[in-house]
Amino acid sequence: YLPTRRACRHLRTAFLRVTEAKATLLPRILPLGDVDEAELDFSALGMFDDLPPPIEPLRRQMLLIKCIHQKEPDLPFEQAASLASSLASLLDQAQTEGRDLDDLKTLVPDDYAKHWQETLRFLEILLELWPEILEEEGCMDPALRRRLVLERQAELWQEKPSEQPVIAAGSTGSHPAVGKLMAAVARMN
Repeated sequence: YLPTRRACRHLRTAFLRVTEAKATLLPRILPLGDVDEAELDFSALGMFDDLPPPIEPLRRQMLLIKCIHQKEPDLPFEQAASLASSLASLLDQAQTEGRDLDDLKTLVPDDYAKHWQETLRFLEILLELWPEILEEEGCMDPALRRRLVLERQAELWQEKPSEQPVIAAGSTGSHPAVGKLMAAVARMN
């Protein structure tokens, strides 16, 4: 496991360089930052079936723009699109870190920052509208799904360690789910 797809490509290239591009059986090299559950431990087959699929990025963007226009109907499309990207980034960051967006309500005391209260009213898009939309769509946010997949893989390895050697390299485990996976890998080896 390496931090990114780019790191995986570089390692594959390094293996080819060392073997002088001769036929070689390479190890499975997987990115931690963009995990595809189909590439994870084969003993985990079926353990992600209960998770809804991730919403497609363009679909999410368009639905967030629609929500923004419900809140701010006079907002130009370009501004709504930019805000939708920011909301998507906030969602991804919070879900990657395992944070509850409801905590935003208590972040700043009510008697401070009128601007913050206006911001919270705008963020109701994520707190109230977005969960309903995802349920209607039968999807979940990609970052949340990725986190859950990593956590489940770590749990699987805690219960039943891999019979094959597993190496996690180049990551500090800065995201909680990645840290759990790295800890599971460390216990196996």
